[in-house]
Amino acid sequence: TLPTRTTINVNTATAPVLMSLLEGMSQSEAEQLIEARGDEGYKDINAFMVQDVLKDKKENIGGIGVASNHFMVNANVRFERAQIQLYSLLSRADDASTQVIMRAQGAY
Repeated sequence: TLPTRTTINVNTATAPVLMSLLEGMSQSEAEQLIEARGDEGYKDINAFMVQDVLKDKKENIGGIGVASNHFMVNANVRFERAQIQLYSLLSRADDASTQVIMRAQGAY
C-alpha cells in the first residue's frame, strides 16, 4: 500500500492496468497504447489522450500521469547456502530526494 494517493503512470502501466482505465478496453487496444508510447514514453497526458484508440472513448479518464514517484526495490541476497529476499518501498519527492517508506524481507 502506498502512503499517499498516486496516479497511474501510463508510461509504465501493463496492458491489464491500461484496460482497467476504461470499461470495454480490449487487450489489443491496450497493447496499441503500449506500442505507441515506444521507448521514450508519452511526453504528457495530452499525447496519451489523443491516441486513436482513445478517440471514440467518451469517458473521462482520471488519475493518470506520465511519471512515477514510488518505486519497489527487490533484492535477492545469497550468502553461501543462505538466501533472503529484501524489499524496499521508495518515495521520490519533487526535488528528486528519496525516502525509504517501508522495508520488508521474505515474501511481500
